Amino acid sequence: MSKATRKSNTRLRKKHFSNDKLNMLVDTLAAHAEEINQQNLKREVQQRKKEIWEEVARNVSAVCTTLRTVKDCGVKGETLIDMGAGPCTIQLLSAANSFNEIIVADYTERNCRELEKWWKNEPGAFDFTAFAKRVCEMEGNRQTWIEMEENLRRTIKQVLRCDITKCNPLAPIVLTPVDCLLTNFCTENVCTDEKSFCEYLKNMTSVLKPGGHLILTALLECTVNIMGKHRLPSFPLTESFARIALIDTGFAIRYFKVLPSTDDSPEPLTDHTGILFVLARKEL
Repeated sequence: MSKATRKSNTRLRKKHFSNDKLNMLVDTLAAHAEEINQQNLKREVQQRKKEIWEEVARNVSAVCTTLRTVKDCGVKGETLIDMGAGPCTIQLLSAANSFNEIIVADYTERNCRELEKWWKNEPGAFDFTAFAKRVCEMEGNRQTWIEMEENLRRTIKQVLRCDITKCNPLAPIVLTPVDCLLTNFCTENVCTDEKSFCEYLKNMTSVLKPGGHLILTALLECTVNIMGKHRLPSFPLTESFARIALIDTGFAIRYFKVLPSTDDSPEPLTDHTGILFVLARKEL
């Protein structure tokens, strides 16, 4: 091999070596950058989860306060239905002491499955311990949170699908009219205008017997709910229209209260101005 050829091969090896090192360096930097991005994303997700649960906790406390007020009004009976329950049961912890049986209903199959997992204490069920402890504190610690949860599990008798846009929201099931209907943040997030709000309210409350009670909580003047990347529209319900709708549907209002919104987070999940709490008796 000539001297010129050896020099050429040496330069070529050095060039290849240099390119290999450069590629390794680029790959290492890219992996490090991806790791940093993932860490930042994880922190953002954790912060967002914290904000979401703080909002949930505020709403839970508000709902529990209302249910305590309802209890003070002597609302009790044989059967309560929670319609539009979502995947949650914490709103029913107090109610389990006032009714002999509870039926939980929601529109989506996924939510119903989550409800069943908690009800049957299956592996993978969501852990509501922190919220149950909060409810216990608000109830004066007359029961432990474990006793409260077990009492609710015993009181729940059915988990059903529902669709409040139908005349019989539990179709094809037809139930004997019940003593109490509980619905939280449901109707205003399904309807599109005043007419459909009244229609869906009438559909839901068709499950109530005359003299039965409606317990309703709703977001006031809310136009959007933010769920991850999704922006879900909401009907901007007002206090005055809520009163009219209830009276026109045949209810006598026993308790009507508005809790102003205290959500000052930089990225709120809704744009509501307050939460409405209603206890009403079915007259017709």
